[in-house]
This record gives sequence, C-alpha cells and structure tokens, in this order.
Amino acid sequence: MYLQQGRGDSAVEAGLHLLPMGIAAVLGAVLAARLTHRIGARFVQRAGALASLAGLLLLSRVDSDDSYTSSLLPGFVLLGLGVIGVAVAGQITAQAGAGAGEAGGVSGVLTTGYQVGGALGLALATTLPAEHSGGVSGVVSAAVETFQDGILVAAGFAAVNLVLALLAPATPRSHS
Repeated sequence: MYLQQGRGDSAVEAGLHLLPMGIAAVLGAVLAARLTHRIGARFVQRAGALASLAGLLLLSRVDSDDSYTSSLLPGFVLLGLGVIGVAVAGQITAQAGAGAGEAGGVSGVLTTGYQVGGALGLALATTLPAEHSGGVSGVVSAAVETFQDGILVAAGFAAVNLVLALLAPATPRSHS
C-alpha cells in the first residue's frame, strides 16, 4: 500500500521494489542454515532478530519522496535476512529435538505458529495505525503515516523477539 499510494509506484514497480527482500530471504535461509549448524541457533536467532529490528526501524523513517536505494532497499534487505534467520534457526532447533516419528508434526506446529503469528502481527500492524490516522489529510500523507506507524508496531514485535532471543538458553549444535 505504501509503495503504491505513498510513493506512487505501479503494481509492477512495487513488486520489483520488494524483490530484493525476497532474494535476501532466500540467501539468508542458506546462510542461516549453515551458521546454525556451525555455531548454533542462539547466535543466528539473535542476529536475525537484530537485523529484523534494524530493518524495520530504517523502514519506519521513510517518506513519500525518499530514494528507494538509500531509504527502502537497506531496510528491505535487513528485514528479509533477519526474519528468515530467526525462522530457519528455530526450525532447525525444533527438528533437532524431535524424534524421527515426530519431525513432521513438530514442523507443522512450528510453521502454523509462524503463519498465525505473522497474520496476527500483520493485522495489528495495519489496523492499529489506520484507526489513529484520521487527522491526516491527503491520501499520500495518510499512506505514509499509516505505513510508518505500522512498521513501528512491527518493530515493537521485533524488539520483543530480540529480547526473547537474548534470554534464550543455549541449545546444542545440530550435527546433521
């Protein structure tokens, strides 16, 4: 919504602008898996949580006339790397603790948790700011302010995730 209404991107431009976040997530998944096996999940989860928070904080500062490459791209890349880092390390940790007959169930429960949590987080990050942006005049200003406020709500969730990652106990390294 922000890319199209706040910046004036077409649907194709908005999709292309989001592509680096997807590429970062794919590359981040490979990197997170390797790092989790080498140095353990706790470091990867902490780094992912920090990258997610940093990316969201960068994105919370954008305006309608900011440059894509200097304002949006770094936030998108950090967010793509961070979210997938947390998810991959969590999935590997969960699978490592599961027995051979439990792996599918554990994976299903964890994936469902990610999906439901993401959906609830998205709902909160979009509806809370939208309800409080009634005083903003103009479609562009409203889109930008709602985006910024929504990203700050998401950053709050990311901050909680970072605190939980910092408090998480050490887990044994996976040797698979």
